[in-house]
Amino acid sequence: MTKNLELYLKNLEVEHIYFCSGSRNSSLLDSFSNFKIFHRYDERSAAFEALGDTKITQKPVVVCTTSGTAVAECLPAVIEAYYSHQKLIIISADRPEHLRHSFAPQCIDQTHIFSTFIRSQFIGRIGAELPANLTYPAQINLEINDSEIENSHIIKSLNRGELSELITSLKMPLVLITHDHNLENEELEVLKNWNVYFYREAIANLEEEFCCGREILSEKKLIKLCKTGVIDGVIKFGATPVTKLWRELERSLEGIKIIAEEKNPLGLSYGYTAKRKDLLFLTLDYKLETYNELNTQDMIAQFPGSEPYIINSILAKFNAATYVYIGNSMPIRYVELIKNHRLHYICSRGANGIDGQIAQAIGIARNIQSELHLIIGDLTFLYDMNQLLSLPANCFLHVINNNGGRIFERVNVNTALINEHNLQLETIVNALGLSEQVFIYNTENEQTNAFWSQLDK
Repeated sequence: MTKNLELYLKNLEVEHIYFCSGSRNSSLLDSFSNFKIFHRYDERSAAFEALGDTKITQKPVVVCTTSGTAVAECLPAVIEAYYSHQKLIIISADRPEHLRHSFAPQCIDQTHIFSTFIRSQFIGRIGAELPANLTYPAQINLEINDSEIENSHIIKSLNRGELSELITSLKMPLVLITHDHNLENEELEVLKNWNVYFYREAIANLEEEFCCGREILSEKKLIKLCKTGVIDGVIKFGATPVTKLWRELERSLEGIKIIAEEKNPLGLSYGYTAKRKDLLFLTLDYKLETYNELNTQDMIAQFPGSEPYIINSILAKFNAATYVYIGNSMPIRYVELIKNHRLHYICSRGANGIDGQIAQAIGIARNIQSELHLIIGDLTFLYDMNQLLSLPANCFLHVINNNGGRIFERVNVNTALINEHNLQLETIVNALGLSEQVFIYNTENEQTNAFWSQLDK
């Protein structure tokens, strides 16, 4: 595909590509080595920059995005290109077709996102034959599958009898409670009587003392117990989980049986659904084996300049009445790692984008009496920085500045995806007179990498 896409774009006389980093489109970067590449983190601005490029060069110009809302950010520039007949091409990486409409992480329907404002469109798997001719603006939507398994992609609804039969066949189910579970107190009391392993996400906002059977604290331990066959079924209450287990279920954990209540999407392309009343009708009493839990707090304490240490310290300052908005990408994963259940969390986990996080926090802050604290990364901050002009007095920002998208240092991809910068964010904050509301935390990236190396052992 690398050579095919490169030759195809060369034949179109493309010379410039504006590349907006993401895990889904990272593999496409190899196709662009013989083009002039401009690395950008803001898709909306990149698309308009490309539009200006094609207006002066009169050659087709490409904007390459990852999946999810990143694609949608290109719409304003595509509309302008449509009405001004400009040669703009959006290459959008996509998750596989079988995940479309599944509510899987960072998976939306990208096939109609530009509506009538494109004149050519290709939708298909990476490696498929591309159209011979394009009229502009155009979208090339490439489905990229990183799964190691082939499953039937069937979701089946179970009645009470079928549900009981399935549960009986499991040697060890796990109860997973995610955000937006909406479990009532009496329903939570039922779960407290279940003797099973359970895992609750920090953003599930359950009381700190809540307990159901034996709680698995570490995401690493959770995934290991599933991969080693100790856990062979998951009963999910709530929306699509933050935990990376859900990605692993699509990639490699074919044998795990997944059950979710009918009113919440599975967040997968396969599994079972059942009515909540039928799930809560179950009596689960299993012999729980002992295992050594990871002590992540001790690990975090070893690296005082690292991202997890800084976020852990920020969370420790808040009281239980504080609203904490957690930004996407790494902040929400660190909160999941730290597991501070004292606090009330808010997040943006529909399509999991980093766009508009400051704006959303402001919209929340204006409608509550208490303080709202937003924790985001530096690229998320820069993405939505114009919103600082609208910051209400009860909204506080905590910006983890690691000088780029350092998540890409840990996934073995081209380091150009990091969008590294040396901006002094404090200067921007001070110039706007917001030093008492916006706090910049400069991290030591070597310590963060050392922490992850220790955790991965």
